[in-house]
Amino acid sequence: MKKEETNVFALVLLLIALTLEISFIRSTWLNCAIVAGVLAHLIYLRKWWGIFWTLLLPLLPALANYWAIQLHGDNSQAMILFTRSFALAALGMTFLYSVQLNQLLRYWHQKGLPSHFTYGLLVVLNAIPVIQKEIQAVREASLLRGKTLHFWSPLFYIKAIFIAFNWRDSYIEAMYAHGFDETIKRSCYRQLETPKSASLTCFLIFLLINLTLLIPR
Repeated sequence: MKKEETNVFALVLLLIALTLEISFIRSTWLNCAIVAGVLAHLIYLRKWWGIFWTLLLPLLPALANYWAIQLHGDNSQAMILFTRSFALAALGMTFLYSVQLNQLLRYWHQKGLPSHFTYGLLVVLNAIPVIQKEIQAVREASLLRGKTLHFWSPLFYIKAIFIAFNWRDSYIEAMYAHGFDETIKRSCYRQLETPKSASLTCFLIFLLINLTLLIPR
């Protein structure tokens, strides 16, 4: 058995803790600190599209919240809800760009997540590139027949569902051919472990962000 270090569990715990915190604590500075930290993280990773969507996606709901609360004359509460929308979007982008779902599912499986659930999701994740190719093939085949399939077309999704049903039996046979049995406890070739440095780093980040709560309102 080989040991493999991963920071995915510590990072997910940090994201969950911050999400719960900003949901119950009303602090504009806390929300701004989270957004600033996430933007700095995305700049370090050079995820420019992540920065773009972090600022764009929550803009409309944030403005709607601000305007709705502002009508009742509570400007401080309006600013809290405005910045909270951006903070939640920023945490979501951090999960999207920093958490590897493959590692996360494997880690949870080692902690007791059912095998059929874990490997079912792993099959879906690994099949995404193939699904994209099949979708493109369906679209091109329809163009040859003189029909254009848009993403809102019901026929497009019906064909995709039939393709998925055809793959289902093949994936089941492949899994059982490789010795998969959901009634037997599986051993792990690579044991995922969270290094102490990752846990300490996430804890320090949590404390640093919470220092903004000391700023007077």
